[in-house]
Amino acid sequence: MPVLLLHGDRDWMMPARYARRAHALLPHSRLHVFAGAGHMVPRERPETVNRILTDFLREAAQQAG
Repeated sequence: MPVLLLHGDRDWMMPARYARRAHALLPHSRLHVFAGAGHMVPRERPETVNRILTDFLREAAQQAG
């Protein structure tokens, strides 16, 4: 199952090391750590998040057939 992880490197509630660890443990995962972003990455970087999410879903749909 493909997994997309989006995380801000300045997230004080959940440090980015947790996302990096999850990425290392999840096969087929993709991790994007946003420099300068905090806990609310979709609010802080909506255009970039939308592009990454759209690309991820398109690729997952193509792989599913």
